[in-house]
Amino acid sequence: MKLKEIFNLINEKSFHKAKQELILLKKSENSYDDINFTIAQVNTQIGEFNEAKKNFQEHLKKKPKDYIALFYLGNLYMKTYDIDKVEKLYLKVLPYIGSVAPA
Repeated sequence: MKLKEIFNLINEKSFHKAKQELILLKKSENSYDDINFTIAQVNTQIGEFNEAKKNFQEHLKKKPKDYIALFYLGNLYMKTYDIDKVEKLYLKVLPYIGSVAPA
């Protein structure tokens, strides 16, 4: 399945099907750089928080300064009441907030 079709599944809220297709895509040679980020977002939508955390962490190994992924991972830790990790992640995100805030 093409990536555009997978994103259509996500837009249609067919998260389980989208997850299956993303995992197949990840195993193929045609995978894209942010696939773990996308899988993590889908995992979050279907309540698979531990899987989402793993995928965000895998994404962050390749892109450690991705402040959006850091923020989402912090939100996941908030949902699972791991406040120490939330604080550490949000503190990593803070320097980026000023650079993207509207004037």
